[in-house]
Amino acid sequence: MVASAGLQGGADHAVLFSEMAGLRLNGQRAIHARLEQARLDGELAANTDTAALAGYFAMVIQGMAVQAIDGANVSALEAMVTLAMMAWPSKDNNGSTRYRPL
Repeated sequence: MVASAGLQGGADHAVLFSEMAGLRLNGQRAIHARLEQARLDGELAANTDTAALAGYFAMVIQGMAVQAIDGANVSALEAMVTLAMMAWPSKDNNGSTRYRPL
């Protein structure tokens, strides 16, 4: 619900829109914090752009929420997850971030 809440509307609801945007941003920040911890712990390569990765997965999560609201079934949502995870970085032999080509 937060994914699509407060995206459009009149000035009368500006406070609500701001609160919804804040919730979306807080979700992205939580993802970023976890990814940054993973980078520091060596679970992700040291040169992983955790901010960009967090933004990407926040976008995926929000988009999937909209798809679910619009009636996407579990199979379709799982296919989206499979595709999104193709962007998950891995370490190359030098310990650098390597992204799989889509």
